[in-house]
Amino acid sequence: MIREANRIMGFEKYSLVDAFDLKKSVDIWYLVQKEWNPKYSIRKAVKIWQGKFVRTYYNQILLKLKNQ
Repeated sequence: MIREANRIMGFEKYSLVDAFDLKKSVDIWYLVQKEWNPKYSIRKAVKIWQGKFVRTYYNQILLKLKNQ
């Protein structure tokens, strides 16, 4: 995901260390989702972030969103 974020940015803005920084990881998530999932579909977001669709992860996300 770091490589993809840097590709979208056009330069090396993020490093692997940034994936463990809450603010930067959220920035990376939004950057990649905006590029590949502009409607912010949860199902598509899970597939992009996980590399494949994982139903258990998808269900956990839906549950968290429901309980907010």
